Amino acid sequence: MNSLWNQEAGSIPANKDAMGDAWINDVKPVKAAMRSLNDPRTKVVQPPYHLPDWNHISKAGTELDFQELLLGEVTAQQFADTLADLLNESQAEWKQQQKQRQRQQQ
Repeated sequence: MNSLWNQEAGSIPANKDAMGDAWINDVKPVKAAMRSLNDPRTKVVQPPYHLPDWNHISKAGTELDFQELLLGEVTAQQFADTLADLLNESQAEWKQQQKQRQRQQQ
Protein backbone atom coordinates (compact mmCIF):
# COMPACT_ATOMS: atom_id res chain seq x y z
CA MET A 1 0.00 0.00 0.00
CA ASN A 2 2.88 2.37 0.73
CA SER A 3 4.24 1.80 -2.76
CA LEU A 4 0.84 2.32 -4.40
CA TRP A 5 0.14 5.51 -2.48
CA ASN A 6 3.58 6.95 -3.24
CA GLN A 7 3.31 6.01 -6.91
CA GLU A 8 0.06 7.96 -7.17
CA ALA A 9 1.46 10.90 -5.21
CA GLY A 10 4.89 10.86 -6.87
CA SER A 11 6.53 10.64 -3.46
CA ILE A 12 9.39 8.71 -1.94
CA PRO A 13 8.20 5.48 -0.28
CA ALA A 14 8.75 5.30 3.47
CA ASN A 15 8.71 1.50 3.40
CA LYS A 16 12.14 0.23 2.35
CA ASP A 17 10.59 -2.83 0.71
CA ALA A 18 8.70 -0.52 -1.67
CA MET A 19 11.88 1.24 -2.73
CA GLY A 20 12.76 -1.52 -5.19
CA ASP A 21 9.46 -1.40 -7.05
CA ALA A 22 9.65 -0.95 -10.82
CA TRP A 23 7.62 2.28 -10.99
CA ILE A 24 10.39 4.19 -9.19
CA ASN A 25 12.65 3.90 -12.26
CA ASP A 26 9.90 5.51 -14.38
CA VAL A 27 9.49 8.58 -12.16
CA LYS A 28 12.72 10.53 -12.61
CA PRO A 29 12.38 12.90 -9.62
CA VAL A 30 11.67 10.01 -7.25
CA LYS A 31 14.50 7.96 -8.76
CA ALA A 32 16.92 10.89 -8.32
CA ALA A 33 15.75 11.43 -4.74
CA MET A 34 16.17 7.74 -3.97
CA ARG A 35 19.67 7.74 -5.46
CA SER A 36 20.57 10.74 -3.31
CA LEU A 37 19.08 9.27 -0.12
CA ASN A 38 20.88 5.99 -0.64
CA ASP A 39 24.23 7.68 -1.32
CA PRO A 40 26.46 7.18 1.74
CA ARG A 41 27.76 10.75 1.31
CA THR A 42 24.28 12.17 1.84
CA LYS A 43 23.70 13.72 5.25
CA VAL A 44 20.10 14.07 6.38
CA VAL A 45 19.77 17.15 8.55
CA GLN A 46 17.16 17.31 11.28
CA PRO A 47 15.51 20.70 11.79
CA PRO A 48 16.29 22.27 15.16
CA TYR A 49 12.89 21.59 16.71
CA HIS A 50 14.38 22.19 20.17
CA LEU A 51 14.63 25.91 19.49
CA PRO A 52 11.67 27.83 20.90
CA ASP A 53 11.79 30.16 17.88
CA TRP A 54 11.90 27.36 15.29
CA ASN A 55 8.26 27.63 14.22
CA HIS A 56 8.49 31.38 13.82
CA ILE A 57 11.81 31.23 11.96
CA SER A 58 10.71 28.47 9.59
CA LYS A 59 7.37 30.08 8.82
CA ALA A 60 6.50 33.73 9.38
CA GLY A 61 10.06 34.76 10.18
CA THR A 62 11.37 33.97 6.70
CA GLU A 63 8.31 34.04 4.43
CA LEU A 64 9.03 37.53 3.11
CA ASP A 65 12.70 36.65 2.61
CA PHE A 66 11.72 33.50 0.72
CA GLN A 67 9.36 35.48 -1.53
CA GLU A 68 12.18 37.91 -2.26
CA LEU A 69 14.39 34.95 -3.15
CA LEU A 70 11.79 33.54 -5.53
CA LEU A 71 11.38 36.95 -7.16
CA GLY A 72 15.12 37.28 -7.62
CA GLU A 73 15.33 40.28 -5.30
CA VAL A 74 17.91 38.55 -3.11
CA THR A 75 20.38 35.81 -3.90
CA ALA A 76 20.26 32.30 -2.47
CA GLN A 77 23.39 33.18 -0.51
CA GLN A 78 21.72 36.25 1.03
CA PHE A 79 18.65 34.18 1.96
CA ALA A 80 20.81 31.43 3.47
CA ASP A 81 22.90 33.95 5.41
CA THR A 82 19.78 35.61 6.86
CA LEU A 83 18.35 32.23 7.85
CA ALA A 84 21.67 31.15 9.38
CA ASP A 85 21.84 34.37 11.40
CA LEU A 86 18.33 33.80 12.78
CA LEU A 87 19.13 30.19 13.67
CA ASN A 88 22.46 31.09 15.26
CA GLU A 89 20.82 33.79 17.40
CA SER A 90 18.10 31.39 18.48
CA GLN A 91 20.63 28.66 19.27
CA ALA A 92 22.71 31.06 21.37
CA GLU A 93 19.59 32.14 23.28
CA TRP A 94 18.58 28.51 23.82
CA LYS A 95 22.06 27.64 25.14
CA GLN A 96 21.92 30.58 27.53
CA GLN A 97 18.52 29.41 28.81
CA GLN A 98 19.92 25.90 29.31
CA LYS A 99 22.81 27.28 31.38
CA GLN A 100 20.40 29.27 33.53
CA ARG A 101 18.25 26.19 34.13
CA GLN A 102 21.31 24.17 35.14
CA ARG A 103 22.34 26.88 37.62
CA GLN A 104 18.85 26.96 39.10
CA GLN A 105 18.84 23.19 39.55
CA GLN A 106 22.13 23.21 41.45
